[in-house]
Amino acid sequence: MYSPPASAVSRVRGVLNHRRLALSVAILTFAALFSPEIVVAQGTSVSGTVISGASSNPIPSARVSVAGTTIGTSTDGNGRFRIGGLTGETVTLEIRRIGYRPITQTVRVGAADVRINMSEQSVSLDKVVVTGTPGGQALRELGNAVTTVNAAKVTEQGTVNNIQQLLNGRSPGVFVNPATGNVGTGARIRIRGASSLSLSNEPLVYVDGVRANAQAATGPINQAFGSSSISRINDINPDDIESIEVIKGPAAATLYGTEASNGVIQIITKKGAMGKSRWNFSTRQGTNYFQNPEGRFRINYRPIPKVGGTAGQLDTVSINLIALEDARGTPVFQNGRINENDVNTSGGS
Repeated sequence: MYSPPASAVSRVRGVLNHRRLALSVAILTFAALFSPEIVVAQGTSVSGTVISGASSNPIPSARVSVAGTTIGTSTDGNGRFRIGGLTGETVTLEIRRIGYRPITQTVRVGAADVRINMSEQSVSLDKVVVTGTPGGQALRELGNAVTTVNAAKVTEQGTVNNIQQLLNGRSPGVFVNPATGNVGTGARIRIRGASSLSLSNEPLVYVDGVRANAQAATGPINQAFGSSSISRINDINPDDIESIEVIKGPAAATLYGTEASNGVIQIITKKGAMGKSRWNFSTRQGTNYFQNPEGRFRINYRPIPKVGGTAGQLDTVSINLIALEDARGTPVFQNGRINENDVNTSGGS
């Protein structure tokens, strides 16, 4: 059998070792260039699952946020969540969900299999109202009589054209009376009746904590003799209101000052919410018309001298104002068209 010389074998082994060394250097270079980015990318997020401790079922729509920051997210239908953009070695997560006890849990940044167990909490939630003090306050802790109108629910059940219609008949002791009989006119609002013969009896109106003018005639001039009867408070779309809180009686002065002795109406508008963007478009068409316009003006009769007759002979002439103006092309009553289009969006980042 032929055996190669020892020198040839040494040369072959040297070539193989050189190639192995070059391959090892290339692998190390590639790892040095790309591995730090991968490690950093994996180490700046936390992901996991929120489940019920009693049934081990995933909990959807649970709010998971980083304590002391505005960073947070909500769990999906499988209870999964992921929060990115984190720094440091550990973070403290706050998990909340209606019907479950809020908990906090410290986890390692970069962990991808965090498991959070929440226990059910069968207690009633305290109703929170907005007052003159900063932030919300539990209703049972407030000494004033406060009535809340769920505007979102009312607008779903029926058509509401303005705020005054939304408030009328839905809060005990609140009386809304149109200032005039014209279409679109403002209204006088009274809480527990009138308290003065010379001073104003109007309650204070706040929109998201900002005082608004709710007088019955604050809008543009809309009458031929230069007066106005439109209230600017009705410029707010009832569909944009979340709730209305009415603080009744002179006790409201302890929160809003002496001007609030006639009561306070707090209008809270809807706020944005996290989640998937959702667009809504609605249109409303209609007509305002006057029933029986012909019967509104009676036919007038007047005597006039009879043409070709003797002295003292009279004829009777009738005047129908409606028919007369219709013949001239200027009808007294015309149909008014209603056209309203609304576009709104909710959710998103």
